[in-house]
Amino acid sequence: MVVRARSSARFLPGQGQEVLLGPGPQVPTQLRIRLQTRWADEGFTSQVPRELVIEVRGEAPSLDAAVSHFPQVARPFAALLAFCANVAVGTPEAHIAYDISAGTDEREFLEVFLPDEGGLPAVGRIVRIEEYTDLVGALLRSTVGRRLGQALQHYELALRNWHYGGEYLAMAHLYMAVETLTVAILRDECHRRGLDQERLAREVGIDPDERRWKSALETWCRAELIFQGDPEAYRSAKSASDGLEHGILDLSAIHQKAVAAASATFGYVRFAILRLFGFEDPATELARRPPRDVLSMRKMVRGHFVGPAEDPAPAGEPYPRLEWNSSVKDIVRVGNRFNATFQEDMRVWCAPDIGFRGSSFEVRGRDDGDGVSLVGVEPVPVLDVEVTYGPTGAAWQSVLRRAQRFTTQIASRVAEVAVQPLYATFFGQISEALALAEAIEVLLLDRRPIESFGLLRGMVLCAARFETYECDPDSAVGTAARWSMESLKRISSLYSGDSGAEFSNALEGRVLGISELLSHLGLHIPEREVGIDATEIYREHWDAIRYIDEVEHWGELAISLHSKSTPEGLNFFTRATSDELIRMIAGTATRVLVYSAVIFAEIMDQVVELAEAVEIDLAGQVLESEDSE
Repeated sequence: MVVRARSSARFLPGQGQEVLLGPGPQVPTQLRIRLQTRWADEGFTSQVPRELVIEVRGEAPSLDAAVSHFPQVARPFAALLAFCANVAVGTPEAHIAYDISAGTDEREFLEVFLPDEGGLPAVGRIVRIEEYTDLVGALLRSTVGRRLGQALQHYELALRNWHYGGEYLAMAHLYMAVETLTVAILRDECHRRGLDQERLAREVGIDPDERRWKSALETWCRAELIFQGDPEAYRSAKSASDGLEHGILDLSAIHQKAVAAASATFGYVRFAILRLFGFEDPATELARRPPRDVLSMRKMVRGHFVGPAEDPAPAGEPYPRLEWNSSVKDIVRVGNRFNATFQEDMRVWCAPDIGFRGSSFEVRGRDDGDGVSLVGVEPVPVLDVEVTYGPTGAAWQSVLRRAQRFTTQIASRVAEVAVQPLYATFFGQISEALALAEAIEVLLLDRRPIESFGLLRGMVLCAARFETYECDPDSAVGTAARWSMESLKRISSLYSGDSGAEFSNALEGRVLGISELLSHLGLHIPEREVGIDATEIYREHWDAIRYIDEVEHWGELAISLHSKSTPEGLNFFTRATSDELIRMIAGTATRVLVYSAVIFAEIMDQVVELAEAVEIDLAGQVLESEDSE
């Protein structure tokens, strides 16, 4: 079976680790485990590292038993991988399982939906394969494997919580690892000195005749052996752990103590685990490797509002803000490092009486020690930040979403009853109109209104088609049938050659079937269909249709929409700078969708809230208007 996990520890392409387990008391039959990283080709210069993939092969009583047991077997190796690279690795989850038995012609299969990782890859580290191989061997040979496994799990959970605001949770798991390791470290120390625990206690100044001498010896072990005689780190770590576990400290006090000692505690716990593995050289890179915070990196912009307004917030907004779209332009791997370049599009929403002066673009995150490091600072030229006033993108999106909900509610009521075959055309057309509106919303959110022009024209044509049905309600079904038959005939003509003759004949058969059904039901097919160019909705948006047609010739008009003149020259861009255009398209899409939905409801004999339809249409008109600012 295949198990996957989000992981900031990455094997290089072509590398991985294979482990054979069992048979033994914990694993009755032999299992083969292979770990590797999925590298995805996402159109960048270099492939992008994604999830950790763990393959587990072996015998199991059933597929369900394998799905239950195999991920548990894989988890210690994922935790060990996190420890090796000192970065977070998520919980391995079952993804794909199937029977690989020989000599069968039917195989049981199961897949659990786990969405592929996308977006900017998280900060991480490349796994040094020789280190991981040595650690796997040491874990399998260890006589204290159970305690090591538990400590590794806590260490890995600490890494997952190693981000700003999560230090107290990281410390909680680190101290649980300390407590788990105490007995094993004591036994190891006794073995090295050739002493039993009583004699060791006497040697370190603890009287074994005292009632709680074993507890005192464990405290000595934690303070002197695990924390290596660092009293300040030990006291802070223990106090934070006790304060969280027993509720004797406020969370702010726990957090303060955790921040003070977490980085050092990571190092002490790491060295204690390596000691039990038999890797005790403190000078090795494996021992000195610090934990990497892979979650706290943030991009930020600094600047100043300039102008007389007392409140820099735009009208109707509680505060000023950036409308910030960030996308990855390219990712290039150089050895074990990745260089990513970004496209940052920013617009400032603020009051009309003030301007914005950008001063710096910064990337900040935790360094590999304590505190905050300034990862990168670049100046932000004022000309690269456009200042915009008025309602935000959420305003147009809210109106368009309302039209979508209005349409969906009508279609859902229709879907609750059986749709007769002759009415399927209406249902298909309203579904297409809704799908186009949803696609337009996605493009507008990505500030690509120009690319949505073709979809908007499709919505207008769909609304006009619905209006032709309304012109003669008694023959609406016949009009729709005529439209479907002519569409099928056009498609048939595309495949009329020898290679498509069979498909073409099948389409002609469907045309004949519709005609015979209409005749059987006594329904009339209009001799001449009302042209969509004669409909009111089409005439109302005729100027927009002509404009879209010209843009789609991809001539000078299209070029002008993707460029902007500045004092420095002509700048070209892939995303639009015009918020008015975005609002106009959203308004038109809103209106034609509601128009289609109302006619669809009437055809399907459904009650429609006309007052709500008028209200949504008016909101769409406001967005279309030049005064919508």
